[in-house]
Amino acid sequence: MNLFNFTYSTICIILLTSSCYTSSPTFYQLYKTESKEAAIETNQITFENEDLLIAYNLWADNGNGNFFIKNKTTQNISLDMSKSHLIINGIAHTYFQNRIFTSSSSAYSSISVGRTSSLGWVAASKNTAIGTVTTGTSTSNNSVSNSESVSYQEQQTISIPPNAGKVISGFKLKDVIYRSCDLYRFPKKKKITPIAFNEDNSPLTLQNYITYYLDDQNNSSKVVTNSFWVSEITNYPSESFYESKPVEVCDEVSISYTTSSYYKKPSNFYIKYEKESASEFKH
Repeated sequence: MNLFNFTYSTICIILLTSSCYTSSPTFYQLYKTESKEAAIETNQITFENEDLLIAYNLWADNGNGNFFIKNKTTQNISLDMSKSHLIINGIAHTYFQNRIFTSSSSAYSSISVGRTSSLGWVAASKNTAIGTVTTGTSTSNNSVSNSESVSYQEQQTISIPPNAGKVISGFKLKDVIYRSCDLYRFPKKKKITPIAFNEDNSPLTLQNYITYYLDDQNNSSKVVTNSFWVSEITNYPSESFYESKPVEVCDEVSISYTTSSYYKKPSNFYIKYEKESASEFKH
């Protein structure tokens, strides 16, 4: 092989490798939200009245609709979940749906055969809809596993004691990406362009509508509402959305790296999506 052919082949390999490395089939649609009443802190958005403090962190794939609600009073407060809703673009999603949930946990130990034995316990838990109270044990030549699940009815009324709080499970905020002729679906870095909205023309408005009452007020109900709207949408390739940086704990820098989004904020959320090999449309 002469020098020219070797150099040419080497350059082609480098370019091909570089191209494969930098192109990513994974993209992220970023949603930025605003609210007139919210106080935005480092890790949460908060709303407050004389009785309640409600905190959100929307950052998650499809948006995190869970929220924390704290009773600021010296009396017990009850939330009526059958009259509480997440309202998305004018459609009410009622929190109470009379569901049955199953909380399950499992653990296993492994035993080595020989003069010595070692035990390694791993536990996991998850919630699934519909189930019964069950327990079980299974064994094999070198391991033993145990599992247990407990079913419980969804509560129509949630009681919060004085000066305490609870986490309320909510809904996903958006399932599919927003499409627009002004927004490239699979942009290169130079084609990344945000679309801005105001409260009136936003494609996504959210209102959390909570009905509650103080136990000493003869069941006289109150309502608190928290409102958001999407103020900006941008599509990003993976390499423009995430960064890798060393893990730091108490000013100590690790040799390990962690991946974090440039845009992680409690008022933002995103939808992860893939570029199909036969994608016909750019927008």
